[in-house]
Amino acid sequence: MKTLLLPVFLLLTCFAFCQEYKSSLFIPYRVENKWGYSDTLGNIITPPKYDSVGFYDEKTSIAIAYSGGRAGLINAKQEAALPFEYDKITQYYHPSHYFVLWKKDKIGWYDANAKKVIIPPLYSEVYY
Repeated sequence: MKTLLLPVFLLLTCFAFCQEYKSSLFIPYRVENKWGYSDTLGNIITPPKYDSVGFYDEKTSIAIAYSGGRAGLINAKQEAALPFEYDKITQYYHPSHYFVLWKKDKIGWYDANAKKVIIPPLYSEVYY
């Protein structure tokens, strides 16, 4: 009986902790001083045109990127989800998927689910 339980336990553990393979993962890559994205097979998705890029948020398919010294958000189609007009953008890890926006020492919030700026960067402090 014990010899039967061990393989069953190992098999169940494997299925419980396995990760789903995503063929649509975008991997940042660099050529000289510019960044773009490729897939997991090395196929180029976006030629390098950004000053800096981050990894895509797997829930919203949005990534932070910098171009011309300004920050913006890009979607999986490589379109600007938020224009490149901010000094800095960081992701606020919360189930609602917020991004914190900085512009001229003022703070605002972008809601990735609603796909809009919910608090414009007009405030010195914003509390959640």
